[in-house]
Amino acid sequence: MGCLFKRGKIYYARWVDHTGEQVKRSTRTTDKASARRMLNKWEQEANDIRAGLIDPVQLAMAEHRRRPVSEHLEAWLADRGIQIQANTLAEYRRHLGRFLGAFGGEEGDAVALHEPAQTLADCTPERMRSFMRWRVADCGASNADANRAYQAVHAWMQWLDDTRRVELNPMRGVKKLDETRRSNRRRIRREYTPEELDMLFRVGRKVDAEWKPVADGRAHSDEPRRAAQYMVGYYMAFRRSDLRSLTWDHIKLGKPGEGGTIEMERKNGRMSVLPVVARLEPVLRELLPAMVLPAAMRGARVFPRVVSMAELRADMRRGRAWHIRAGTTRAERRRRRRGSFLQDDGYGVLDLHSLRHARGTHLAMTNLPPKVLQDMMDHADIRTTMKFYAHTRAGSMADLINRHDVETIQAMLDERDSAAGGA
Repeated sequence: MGCLFKRGKIYYARWVDHTGEQVKRSTRTTDKASARRMLNKWEQEANDIRAGLIDPVQLAMAEHRRRPVSEHLEAWLADRGIQIQANTLAEYRRHLGRFLGAFGGEEGDAVALHEPAQTLADCTPERMRSFMRWRVADCGASNADANRAYQAVHAWMQWLDDTRRVELNPMRGVKKLDETRRSNRRRIRREYTPEELDMLFRVGRKVDAEWKPVADGRAHSDEPRRAAQYMVGYYMAFRRSDLRSLTWDHIKLGKPGEGGTIEMERKNGRMSVLPVVARLEPVLRELLPAMVLPAAMRGARVFPRVVSMAELRADMRRGRAWHIRAGTTRAERRRRRRGSFLQDDGYGVLDLHSLRHARGTHLAMTNLPPKVLQDMMDHADIRTTMKFYAHTRAGSMADLINRHDVETIQAMLDERDSAAGGA
């Protein structure tokens, strides 16, 4: 027989459950009659489970279905978060936040409006199908992006199935979208050519020179630092996340002319020590006076704000205009205007990440060992380096082949001359 007792103003219940263990639970009420009814309900459930009238697993699932969906999401992240890489965990959080939040539009749009999910009962296969259609039709995402969102939701729901919080993973009946169509393939980037890189650096320096700093001399969040961002993104092969997380604690500069290193944790969670090239060292030293005191540099980000895609496109258009005006004759200016300078020429698109592709491509053309290139690009699998970052254009491929043939023929001639001289 159970009993009630008070702690402060709240009544607590004590009874023996179906396993014979004594249980204490708060009734969350100050009314004794209400607390007595809750105690009787819990005791009746324990008796029904002993008699085999109620399945305890189904009872626990019903309790989980009544809880907010955010509790299950945080429990999954606490349980499996250690086993998932940091970048994958951040991507899962982003996709699950979109799936559980409000999405869609008004009546007549591609996908009807869906309210935020409150409990697990709202996470239905139909909601998942609508979410994937919304990502593709309304947001303009590719089928591959929608499938990555499906993978995140499926992993979470499978954990709920494994921990017996739901009876069955409802996402098993949802099929992935077709990724083989050309319009839905992964976006392909191309690398910047040396001419395009030089033009982008010039535009960045021009934007930095036109910016009017505040009189106090401190670093401000609206300071562009375009040229430095472009150069660091290229020479260090940094991702946007690396540029955003780069602080002055990571940069170790020696005496002027001696270079330095950048020591930081990259995307794969590994600490990397990258040398600062000679062309990048004076650029970093120019940014040092932006901080008033050396102590203020501790933990301060080198780039308070990373350049946006709209700003990058504006710089690319400005650079293309300069490139056209640089033609000496009208025919040359017409040819440059029709050219593919800083444009998508069918080979790929240009964005901030293309600086990283350019660095990988240019290093690969210098016959750098593939393992060194993999470490420089911070890839866990060397196949990623060779497939996506070691680009070969038609002109560069011909130059490499011709240079290799000339070097081979010259080596054969030298060997023949040396043999003739020895004889």
